[in-house]
Amino acid sequence: MTVDRDLTLTSYISVETPKGRSFGGSQNWFPLNGRSRDRRLNLRGCGLVAACDLMLYLCREAGFPEDALPVKKPVTRGPLTEEAYLDFLRKIGARFFIMPGLGSVSWQMPPFVNAFMRRAGSRERLRYLWRFTAKSRLPLIRASLLRKRPLVLFLGPSLRLLRKHRRGVTFYRLRDEKMIPAVTAMNRHFVVVTGIRNPVRADEPLYLEISSWGEKFYLDYEELSRFIVRHSTPLFSGFLHFA
Repeated sequence: MTVDRDLTLTSYISVETPKGRSFGGSQNWFPLNGRSRDRRLNLRGCGLVAACDLMLYLCREAGFPEDALPVKKPVTRGPLTEEAYLDFLRKIGARFFIMPGLGSVSWQMPPFVNAFMRRAGSRERLRYLWRFTAKSRLPLIRASLLRKRPLVLFLGPSLRLLRKHRRGVTFYRLRDEKMIPAVTAMNRHFVVVTGIRNPVRADEPLYLEISSWGEKFYLDYEELSRFIVRHSTPLFSGFLHFA
């Protein structure tokens, strides 16, 4: 399975952290030993990070008005520091429900982001990508990235009854043109899709470029699709895109 060429957003939001510039935001920057709200955001804040990163991207990179953001304090001008980013998430998090022990769910995100889209005067809306096969999803993912619009991928739980049969997907890092497994058996997580990396050879997989935990990772698209069909369900695992 291939597309015409690699696609990646030419610029994505980054945050100045003690370890350098990030690729998107991360809930892990909230202290685990801090106040209880920060601890909850650290453990269950991936959906909030994905929603906030979408809005910040549209303000910083696509020219959306910053006064359309749910909080009035502007954070979109100049370098984005970790302190400013976390302050922004705390303010947004007061309006974004995170269920104790579970986190957020996919149906929360479209109404939240679409309120921002309406305030910005855009006719685009964040919607579920209702395509149930890998082949039918890929053209819409590609079309969204061609319009410089990232997507949200929500990975639901593995629904196998026995723990030993539960699965997830692998997050890869690109090192010297090789994909190195970084995180395995990942599920119950939100990430932002920022690109497509085509196979160089016929026997190589197609990868999605994603932002998670402030880093750039890659997902094997076929492996992801198998997880959705065999171990989860399109109701719990899938994509949100702007349309």
